[in-house]
Amino acid sequence: MGTGCCCFTGHRKNGFPWKYARKRSKPHRAYLRALKDVVGTLYEGGCTRFISGGAIGADTDFALTVLKLRKRHPDIRLEVAVPCPEQDRKWQKRDKALYRKILKKADKQTLLSPAYSDTCMKERNRYMVGQADVVLAAWNGIPKGGTYATICIARQSRKKLKILYLNDFL
Repeated sequence: MGTGCCCFTGHRKNGFPWKYARKRSKPHRAYLRALKDVVGTLYEGGCTRFISGGAIGADTDFALTVLKLRKRHPDIRLEVAVPCPEQDRKWQKRDKALYRKILKKADKQTLLSPAYSDTCMKERNRYMVGQADVVLAAWNGIPKGGTYATICIARQSRKKLKILYLNDFL
């Protein structure tokens, strides 16, 4: 059994270079295949613990990918690093339902802040990178925002970094 840990960072829906809601579009399908392949390769390389930040978009895609892989490999563990209890407060009903489903199926939930603050998302990202042996990112290449900041934390921490460049799927 592997003991490695991979955390994930990626964009919310509006950070994708294609319309995220078009789940059957060619770029979206290619991105999901690549995500599945990378997670599978990380598992084969010894990662059995996977941490998602739980946000809408790429974090959700990652968590669902890990949960699907766990059906074949029951030693896989999914942790959701929850920045604050009200992370989903402004989300649409279906996004909240999916988030709660993921939380229920996760092996562990780690709450990083008892309430929303200006820094709770950054605290979550620092926690995830600190736990990880490998940081996997789905990034649009724009050097700003939370995904980019987490990539910078990973680089500064000298963590192994694997980036899925979203523009490559266009």
